[in-house]
Amino acid sequence: MADFKEAIPHILKWEGGYSNIADDKGGVTYAGISRKNNPNWTGWKTIDALPHPPKTGALLPDLQPSVNALYKVNYWNKIIGDKIQNQGVATFLFDWFVNSGYHAIEGAQRVTGSKVDGVMGNGTLAAINNYKGDFKAKLIEERTAFVNRIVKNSPVQAKFLKGWLNRINSYK
Repeated sequence: MADFKEAIPHILKWEGGYSNIADDKGGVTYAGISRKNNPNWTGWKTIDALPHPPKTGALLPDLQPSVNALYKVNYWNKIIGDKIQNQGVATFLFDWFVNSGYHAIEGAQRVTGSKVDGVMGNGTLAAINNYKGDFKAKLIEERTAFVNRIVKNSPVQAKFLKGWLNRINSYK
């Protein structure tokens, strides 16, 4: 079975520290945790108490336990990561879910031929674990198509495409 402790370093490799990039739909983020999507994360209190916003990329080591806790509860557990049999598949799906929420589950459902509802349930989990073939490669293709659709539908997002593709391709 997959293990969160093996997956989280892959996420943190890409998420970095503090960020406030124009046109980023997540808005202000720390270690990939967007204030928009996670306004009650305890780390915001620490960041807000600083005399000035941190510099782009700044890391605040005291926040690491709360970063890991948020990722475990709000992302890993939502994809039922502990019950995915293949670590590489679980880590990649976790990464996509961190970046795109339920769209990652929909992608997995499309690849497996499951009902596409964006909810990770026992049926989707079984379909992932019983998939015949290279599921991760198919999931990579699905996510690549997904980010390309984002840019097609919102050209202002094109500035993020190279980074998204680099991140996706790092799992090949």
